[in-house]
Amino acid sequence: MKGVSARVSSSVAAAFGIVLLAPAAAAQTVTVKVVPASVSLQPNKTQQFTDTVAGTTNTGVSWLVNGVRGGTPSTGTITTAGLYAAPADPAATLDVSVEAVSAAAPTVSGTAAVTVAAAVFSGPSYTVSTGGKDTNPGTAAAPWRTIQHAVDTVPAGATI
Repeated sequence: MKGVSARVSSSVAAAFGIVLLAPAAAAQTVTVKVVPASVSLQPNKTQQFTDTVAGTTNTGVSWLVNGVRGGTPSTGTITTAGLYAAPADPAATLDVSVEAVSAAAPTVSGTAAVTVAAAVFSGPSYTVSTGGKDTNPGTAAAPWRTIQHAVDTVPAGATI
């Protein structure tokens, strides 16, 4: 009969050759959480992120930095295990997003905010002046005369 439903025990169903279907399981919502949710780092430092994926047995994720899988040298890189490495020398403070994208549900992700401080150069400073001499030590009181002498003389990381 159309439109009629009845409750049938498994023993009665078996006697009449009726196959009982189990009700469909409710679909679970997949979620991804990234910890820590935010962090501040100095240039060239690392941060381990962890992900928690719920609602699926496939807990794999892909890691992205500002939407790029694995990141870039200018925004920082991240390994498949979630280890983020900040760029070595950002000229200004850098705000990036670290994202873990679910392998089971690619439209689902968790994010963390990362702030990387601007690089601070603390090497020695040298001075050049048209009134100086290249035999001087290159100080403000006794500057060098030519830029070429300064370029040829100063160590890496120094300021002219």
